[in-house]
Parts: sequence; structure tokens; C-alpha cells
Amino acid sequence: MSIGKKIIGGYLVVLALLALVVLVAFYSLARIQTTYNGFIDVDEQLVEGADQLRFELRSQIARYRAILLYPDLQEKYQEELRTDHRQFKEVVEKMRRAVLTGEGRTMLDEIAAQQAKSEQAQTRVIDLARQGKRAEALALGIKEVRPLSASLIEKVRSFRDRQVRLVEDERAKLTATVNLLTLVMVGAALLALVAGLTIGIYLSRSITRQLRESIAQIASSSGEILATTTQVASGAAETAAAVSETTATVEE
Repeated sequence: MSIGKKIIGGYLVVLALLALVVLVAFYSLARIQTTYNGFIDVDEQLVEGADQLRFELRSQIARYRAILLYPDLQEKYQEELRTDHRQFKEVVEKMRRAVLTGEGRTMLDEIAAQQAKSEQAQTRVIDLARQGKRAEALALGIKEVRPLSASLIEKVRSFRDRQVRLVEDERAKLTATVNLLTLVMVGAALLALVAGLTIGIYLSRSITRQLRESIAQIASSSGEILATTTQVASGAAETAAAVSETTATVEE
């Protein structure tokens, strides 16, 4: 193989290794971006949604109690309670679209079902209060609404705790992925560096060897040319001597 072909081959190998490093880097960035997007777009939103549900529950309980405590403002607080119920359902539906696991959907379904029962119980208590049956309303509230509200709060808290754990797990996985891909990129870069140095040393030695062989061939050819020239010169000298002898003979 000629020197030019060896140099071109070495360049191609080094370029291929550099391309491999670049591909690994792009793949690493894509993996990190995908994981980060899932972390932000899904897990964080679900944690935020759970916080919104907790806020809506506290608001519902406050307005439900206000209806019982302030009969003159029942219409106002009841309308606000309906708004809280509607917002609670909207948050649950938004979370359903974001949740990705069957367990998460099951927990949201349980929360929605518990909320429906709580709304029905609150409605019965409010109807009794509006009819003037305050004692019965309070008794029914203690018997039905309070346990349902406590259970609903606990379910929302469990969902939030689960999502927080998932966020922590995803953060740990993201860190592990970044570390692994960093090692892969460093390894690929070191491999490319070692391969480049090896190819460079090989090409250097190969070129040096070929140059030495070429120099030796040139030196050998020069020696042969010198020997031929010497022979020609010797022949010319002999010819000159013969001519001199011939001239001397002619003169005699």
C-alpha cells in the first residue's frame, strides 16, 4: 500500500471515531432531554395538581362549614362551594390526561368517586340546614361528611406522596443516566484518542520504513550508476591509450 493511501486510510479511521463520539454525544443529549421533559411535564405537574386538590378540599370544607354557621349567607357560600366542586373535577380530569401509570389512574378514580360521595353528603346536609333542621344537619355532617372529607384528604395526600417519590426516583434515574452517558462519552473520546495516536505512530513508522527503503534503493542505484560510470571512464581511458599507441605506430 502506498504512503498516500495509508495516510488517507488513517484520516478516515480517525474521522469515523470522531463521528462515533459525536453520535454518542447527540444520543446522550436526546436521552437526557427526554427524561427531563417527562420529569417536568408529567411528574411535576401531577405533584402540582395534587397540591391544587388539597387547596380545593380545604376551600370546600371552609365553605361547607360557613353554610352551616351563617344561614343568612347560605346562597353565597353554596355558589362558591359549587365552584369549588367544579374546579376540583377540572383538576382531576387534567391530572388523568397527564398520569401514565395504571396505579396512578386507579388512585385518581378513587379520589373522584370519593369526591362524588362527599358532594352528595354535603348536599344532603345543606338541604337539611336550609329546611331549618340544624341539629339533624349537624348530626348527618358528623356521621357522613366528616369521614368522607377525612378519607378524601388522605387519598389526595397518598397520591401526592406517591408522586413525590416518583419525582425523586426520576431525579435519581436522571442523575444515573447523565453519569453513565458521561462515562460513555469519555470512553469513546479516549478510544478515539488512543486509536488516533496508534494510527499516527503506525503511519509514522510505516512512512519512515518506506522512506528508508527508498533511500537504500536510491543509494544502491547511485552505487550502480557510479560503478557503471567508472567502467565507462576506464573504457574511455583504455580507448585513449589504444589511440595513443596507434598514433605512435603511425609516426614510426
